[in-house]
Amino acid sequence: MVFHKVATIPTGNKNNRQNTSFTKARSFNHSQQCATLWCWAACGGMMVSFHKRSSYSQYDFAVKRFDNEEIYDYECNALPKHFNKPQMPNECLKQLNGILVNGISNSQKDELWTGLVKEIASKTPLLMGISYNEEETDGHFIIVSQVLNGIYYVHNPKYPEGVQKTKEWFFEDSNFSTHVDGAFWSHAFSIK
Repeated sequence: MVFHKVATIPTGNKNNRQNTSFTKARSFNHSQQCATLWCWAACGGMMVSFHKRSSYSQYDFAVKRFDNEEIYDYECNALPKHFNKPQMPNECLKQLNGILVNGISNSQKDELWTGLVKEIASKTPLLMGISYNEEETDGHFIIVSQVLNGIYYVHNPKYPEGVQKTKEWFFEDSNFSTHVDGAFWSHAFSIK
C-alpha cells in the first residue's frame, strides 16, 4: 500500500513557527471499460495495477474470470457477446481476493456513509459497487482513488476522460443517484 508523500515546510518566525503540509495527488491510471458490461473488469484491472504496481489490465482480469485467453484476440469494443457479461459484487470481491495478497474487505450499504468513503480513500483507493435497483441485480463499479484536501477523485470506467474531481455532496444518496445515471451506492471494497 502506498501513501501520498508529504513535504513539510516551516512558516512564520522562529518564535511562532507552524508546519504547513503539502500533499501530492496519488498516481492512479484510469481505464475505460472495453465492453458495455465490463465495468468490473476495468475497475478490477485498475485496482490490481495500482496495488501490484504492474501493467495489469482489464483483459487480464477478464481472462481470470472466464478462464479463456481467447479474449486477448479481440480489440477493445469488439468483444463477442459471450465475453460481454456482468459480474456481481461478491464475485468481483472473490476474484480480487484471489489476486491481491492483502485481500479486500467489504462494507455493505448499511455501514456506508460519506465519512467512511473519506476515511478509506484518504489511505488507499476504494472500489465502490453501485446498484440501479433495490434487488441489486443491475449495477456498476467505480473507484474513488483518493480524497485529498476535501476533493474526491472518482474514476468511472464508463467514460474515457479519466478522473472526475468532486466534493463530499456527490456521495449523498440523492446527489449520487442524479450524477451516476440513477444508481445508488450499495457496496464498498477496500484493501485491508
